[in-house]
Amino acid sequence: MKLKFACGDVIFNQPDSPVALCFLAHGAGAGMQSEFMETLAAALQAHAVFVVRFEFPYMQKMTDDGKRRPPDRADRLVAHWQTVVAEITQHPKLLQLPCFLAGKSMGGRMAMMAVNQIKQAVAAIGFGYPFYGRGKNQQPRVEPLLGLEKPAVLIQGTRDPMGTAQQVAELPHFAKVQLAWLEDGDHDFKPRKASGFTQAQHIATAAKLTRYFIQQQLEAETKFME
Repeated sequence: MKLKFACGDVIFNQPDSPVALCFLAHGAGAGMQSEFMETLAAALQAHAVFVVRFEFPYMQKMTDDGKRRPPDRADRLVAHWQTVVAEITQHPKLLQLPCFLAGKSMGGRMAMMAVNQIKQAVAAIGFGYPFYGRGKNQQPRVEPLLGLEKPAVLIQGTRDPMGTAQQVAELPHFAKVQLAWLEDGDHDFKPRKASGFTQAQHIATAAKLTRYFIQQQLEAETKFME
């Protein structure tokens, strides 16, 4: 369901009995209606997660005129995320749902930055977190992970060129971060045929792991309140 808000167009994937609200941000080069985002949102919906997809302003312009643009600065992206959450969570269907921030690649990196600043956000979820850029001699992008004040999970392909399982194992420990690996998956969770897996299976597994993580956080909050 595509709707218009002051913050821009959003897409709702609404389950019958949602357990949580998940804001799902796109990656740097493909918007909220990419095949990956469509498939992931539907898989999360099947696990009773109410998914809200949105686009950052630079991507909204790309969608409108078809001209490629680089992402805005991180502070602008985070500020837009704050605006989206503030507006969308006032929707009558969403007022009582616990809120999670999630994103694909760059969107996941922004989720790790935004979660500290958005009070109602319980935790953050990254799908294919970009530990490294695509060029040579890139420094790892770990600052958002080291600075986390809330729990997070990163769901990654083991042969992701932006951070393989071997490369990530050599990085510092991130106290607030859980890591989950999809065997032979690339940056879009696509495995090679010989692996015996498919991209659809890996996206379905990512959605299942996300629901488990959400449930884990909600149970922890319940125990804290008792």
